Amino acid sequence: MKTGFYPESGSAGKIPREIIYPGLDIPLLEWWDGIYDHVFVAFQPFYWLASETDGSRVSRRFDEETEQIDRTGYDAEKAKARGVPISWEDMRVAIAPECCMHSFYMAGWLLAALGMVRPTERSEIVRGLQVKISDYCELKDLYFPTDDNMSPVLEPVIFKFLSQLEKPEIEIYDEFRHNVFNEPLSVFAPAAPPYYLPEAITGTRPYAIHLPDPGVLMTWEFDSCDIKIAMTDRAWRMAQPEEYFEGFYADSEIYSDWPNTPAWLAPTPKPTPSTGSCS
Repeated sequence: MKTGFYPESGSAGKIPREIIYPGLDIPLLEWWDGIYDHVFVAFQPFYWLASETDGSRVSRRFDEETEQIDRTGYDAEKAKARGVPISWEDMRVAIAPECCMHSFYMAGWLLAALGMVRPTERSEIVRGLQVKISDYCELKDLYFPTDDNMSPVLEPVIFKFLSQLEKPEIEIYDEFRHNVFNEPLSVFAPAAPPYYLPEAITGTRPYAIHLPDPGVLMTWEFDSCDIKIAMTDRAWRMAQPEEYFEGFYADSEIYSDWPNTPAWLAPTPKPTPSTGSCS
């Protein structure tokens, strides 16, 4: 284990950019300019749990008498072993095919990370989508995407993706990059248990994976449901993330909190993302 790079007063000033999540006021490509050549924004999926016996879908109802619903379902062991991913696009088509992906993702992201938005005139459309998403998940026994850090459902996918990069060991960081552990890639293998950091400032699930050679960073952020995958040209030629993850490549106008629009939570005015956005 190595320790270091812990930011004072929440500042990322002492953390090298090659391992830290982006600031909110700088486009992704500009944030990693000169370090990484490509940035892919990968969505953490919805999922359902398969039965251990016959592979059928397991109900989220955990109390038959009260019919209460397990809405979060965050059991990492079950999610990794038996979780079946459902893409955001499949959810959008099933729930609100008339809606663009940007609006649908914003509603789902806010629901998974922060909960239902308060009913106001401004939030009517987003809240309506959230109700549809919540009702559909309840009907189909689906779990919301994991927010903040790595989804256990994606560990086998991450293993397959990084296996293409000819790097047997990886660096795994906690949220504030105070603790880093050098591990074999096999810790994410399908048969391995979910990975937990031996020591962490906040949560013990991974917040970043770094491969200094050939140059890859996968980073998660607080209250986020996506992964920023930054890659050098050399790494990208070995493995293209769109073959493993749902998402899109960042252009010069995409920021870390790309689902936001200035009318909602954006800290500063910025362009609306061009990928999947409505006009």
